[in-house]
Amino acid sequence: MLSLTYDITFSVQQLSQFLAKPAIAHYNATSRILRYIKGVPSLGLFFSLNTFAHLKAFCDSDWVTCSDSRQSLIGFSVYIGNSLNT
Repeated sequence: MLSLTYDITFSVQQLSQFLAKPAIAHYNATSRILRYIKGVPSLGLFFSLNTFAHLKAFCDSDWVTCSDSRQSLIGFSVYIGNSLNT
């Protein structure tokens, strides 16, 4: 189960590199990821009832170290309460 989550995370990270100029292939890949997630409801988001719904966000960047594209990398995470949503 954890491996599947990392596979999805990797796929989304690879697609996010093309947000500035997406192509049909990127749309098709996104649709495939969403169909997969829809077919596996156990991978859904979990929001605990015991936490306040406050929003926290963190961001980091790394300059020119992506060996695939030689472009800068930016990562972020957003928390709603104690639940991570990336």
